[in-house]
Amino acid sequence: MKKPMKSLLGLIVLGVVTASGLWAWSYYVGLPRNFGEVAPGRLYRSGQGSEPQLRHAIERYHLKSIICLRKVQGDGDPRWFRQEKDLARRMGVNFIYQPMTADTLGDEKVWIKLLEIAQDPASGPVLVHCAQGELRTGFFCALYRQIIDGWSWEKAIAEMERFGYDLKSHQTAVALLKQIDIQGARAALQKACSQPAKQP
Repeated sequence: MKKPMKSLLGLIVLGVVTASGLWAWSYYVGLPRNFGEVAPGRLYRSGQGSEPQLRHAIERYHLKSIICLRKVQGDGDPRWFRQEKDLARRMGVNFIYQPMTADTLGDEKVWIKLLEIAQDPASGPVLVHCAQGELRTGFFCALYRQIIDGWSWEKAIAEMERFGYDLKSHQTAVALLKQIDIQGARAALQKACSQPAKQP
């Protein structure tokens, strides 16, 4: 084999080994995909993580609750759902399963309850996630930003885009965020916070 070919083969092998190593580190040591901080020490966001990634996030950020917005399809619980639920139980973390749709607000009582959990010191820090950490998670975080942080819908939507929310494919979400009765939602949240905590 000629020297240039050997060099090329060596570079390819090195690239494969490096990529494999990075993947293994991410899977076993790193944080879940699309991980981000929403409110320091209170709310974090991400996509679906492996069991080691979720354990790392729980330990590093002292998480007390996980809100899973991802939908379980079909009959029976998939492996990721069983693993996450079991890990939360073993680590003393409150696991809240509340599937959400990216393009609809759904029942206001449900997302008001989730916002209550997300800002409750007794429940936090909280990790909220869906499959990729883009659509459902982005929509929920935009609600949080507008109702709790007082952000404009423009600023909330800009953050959604930074985390991969494809606004061209989800214009309905933009329209809904513009139409939210912020004052009404805050009043509903305040009322919910004054009542005994319940699971959504």
